[in-house]
Amino acid sequence: MKEAIIFVSGFDAQSQNYFLDNFLVPGLLTQLEDLDIKLDPEDVKIPGQTGKRFYHQLETDRKIIDIYEVYWNDLVNRLSSQDTKQKLGRGLSMIFYWIVYNWKIAKISPAFFFQTSIILILILLWYFGIVVLFLAAIANQPELESSTFIQNILAPATQWATNGFGWQVWLVISAVLTFLPLPINFIVDLIYFLTCYLRNESIKGTPPIRALLRNRVKQSVDNVTSEGSYDKLTVLSHSMGGLIATDFLADYHDQQSQQLRFITWGTALESSSTVADWLKLEIKKCLENPYVGCWDDFYSKQDWLCSKVPVIKSQSKSKLVSKHVSFKVSLFKQFSGESHMEYFFDSKVLRNLIMG
Repeated sequence: MKEAIIFVSGFDAQSQNYFLDNFLVPGLLTQLEDLDIKLDPEDVKIPGQTGKRFYHQLETDRKIIDIYEVYWNDLVNRLSSQDTKQKLGRGLSMIFYWIVYNWKIAKISPAFFFQTSIILILILLWYFGIVVLFLAAIANQPELESSTFIQNILAPATQWATNGFGWQVWLVISAVLTFLPLPINFIVDLIYFLTCYLRNESIKGTPPIRALLRNRVKQSVDNVTSEGSYDKLTVLSHSMGGLIATDFLADYHDQQSQQLRFITWGTALESSSTVADWLKLEIKKCLENPYVGCWDDFYSKQDWLCSKVPVIKSQSKSKLVSKHVSFKVSLFKQFSGESHMEYFFDSKVLRNLIMG
């Protein structure tokens, strides 16, 4: 038997196959000692895809499992890398968006509300620095020096930002932010990406990031199905990858009428669907899609960034099985978000991937 696993990874893959090489491969090779699993030293290659090949020896047969990671980091528009004016405008829009919708999140889960509130506070601290830098930049604009009226208006603000209380406060804030478990730029970029995705808006004439990412997953699925040598197809997703994969599979269809297996690890579909009503419809369509044969969803209470996939009472959920996983991690790792990566090293989760 030969199976292809298309792995839609989470946010901030630093290179092609980053999560596959650094998390999934080590997990499969070290956490399933009772299973005979071997990694082919050579990469497996098909047109358009490069991945890893595993051999799983069964009692009477050998199973070949090829895993291909969908790389999408190159499509992300990072707010932290933009100029100060863009950070000022888009950052303010992002903050207002989450202030408005954070109260909706509070209705479904106090824990989610606590998390998003902490993140929002951190982003507000980051934005304070952007305001200070913007005002300091204005102070150095020579074209404004000729206008006495403008100088009289801006002088107090620029003085506050360059030598006054504002600059002193920002020095303290920046020192505090350096002690965060995750870099503040990573947090800002992640929330900005999620905001753009949920809004489904285009930027500067480019297609919305949602459309670009759906198409990227489609390309990978098409590459694998065109190969024609696989008996089984699985779509595995983790974290933000679960949002993208669900969005894609809602409208997935296969010309050969072959069903696939869908697996989600640690998704934020519940909190995201509270903010974006269209996502509730995509979950419903995914559950009703005849080409999605089954949906195994793994979540953990020790992973504060996720919950099980939400399903309203009127929806059929016969194909969806949500399974709670208990991680043995410290409270600090839960608070810092490190527990979000524990799915890659949990034997129950990995066994489902290999044996399911």
